[in-house]
Amino acid sequence: MGFGTACERADEDQHDDGCRMAALCRRLYHGLLEAHPQLRLFGHPTRRVAGNLNIGFPGVPADELIRNTAADIAISTGSACSSTSSEPSHVLLALGLDPDTAATSVRISLGRFTTEADIDRAIETLCGIRSGRLAASERD
Repeated sequence: MGFGTACERADEDQHDDGCRMAALCRRLYHGLLEAHPQLRLFGHPTRRVAGNLNIGFPGVPADELIRNTAADIAISTGSACSSTSSEPSHVLLALGLDPDTAATSVRISLGRFTTEADIDRAIETLCGIRSGRLAASERD
């Protein structure tokens, strides 16, 4: 009974949750783009899974970005099923990106409990990127 009720509730909330996560994802992307006009969006700008953003900061390898922001935000490379691999995304390579560009790709996934404050913190953290490298204050 309880599982059935939970499924009904999830079905009822799915549309609203998706719309909210898509709006938060847009807020995150545009906040980052404002600070970093060179930011690369991987994937279609509007036809994408709500709450999933795949971006790259030119000149900043994904592993360096993750290493320097892990204390503040949760991001990863590639898809969830290949998050243990340090190789560039095979999907991005198949789409014709060169290995260096693909190696900048990070995936940010939002969830049902992601808040606007979480998005603002992620923007602030990721705005430590300057001129293709992490700002000195972010590295120290």
